[in-house]
Amino acid sequence: MMQILTLTSYIKADLIARLSRDELPSDSLTLAALSDHYKVSVTPIYHAINELIEEGYLYREKNRRLCVNRDRIGDARTAAKSPQPAPPEDHFKRITDDLLTMSLKGESLFLREMASAK
Repeated sequence: MMQILTLTSYIKADLIARLSRDELPSDSLTLAALSDHYKVSVTPIYHAINELIEEGYLYREKNRRLCVNRDRIGDARTAAKSPQPAPPEDHFKRITDDLLTMSLKGESLFLREMASAK
């Protein structure tokens, strides 16, 4: 069965991999900095960070600053080295490719733009 990789799960896996390789300075662990890094809104970053806090990879200090739990990250380092996660599939590209393929095959498809679309 194929596992669907969401943006949140990709960010979470990538953060674990980067933290275990010391690729992220602790001052870059802000929602805004991570949002800029991954070029996404704050929402998937927020969910990924909360999951990492629940799993013990990160914790919040009293001033709400995010900190890395070095013991837990050390466990991730000693675990089997897994490759860096691939980014999630670009759904717009897939739709475009499917429409182009159907067009080249001469298949017709009715598409309707929603009235609220810009």
